[in-house]
Amino acid sequence: MRIRNFLLAGILSLAVAGAASAATHVVTQSGLSFSPPNVDVLPGDTVQWVHTGGIHTVTSGTPCTSDGRFDMALTSGTVQYVIPGGEPAGTIPYFCTPHCAVGMTGTITVGEPEPIPTVSEWGLAAMSLLVLVAGTAVVRFRPA
Repeated sequence: MRIRNFLLAGILSLAVAGAASAATHVVTQSGLSFSPPNVDVLPGDTVQWVHTGGIHTVTSGTPCTSDGRFDMALTSGTVQYVIPGGEPAGTIPYFCTPHCAVGMTGTITVGEPEPIPTVSEWGLAAMSLLVLVAGTAVVRFRPA
């Protein structure tokens, strides 16, 4: 019985771990530019900007007009923006307010998240593992 409980716990762990985990994408302010200037992310990911010197901002919008999504001073350390979970696919442009006119801009491209496996897919995987451990399973199909 302990082996079955252990395997059930393992199956549940795999189900939870199977969901995509959020990533952090690092952008470094280097002189009057962002490096890399463009990052590809998924909803739930974090974009983190690292300050290396000078007075800068990270401001969302079409260069050089803020759209109000985010506007952060980048004068020391790091600042970050978490892409909302329901963010649709598309491009989020951003810029440095004092240096936008000289091209200090970047983009965040939000992609489509991978679909979450359906209950039937997880159920099939769990049943397969249990059959391997517990023995024989009887599966009946109904004609369509």
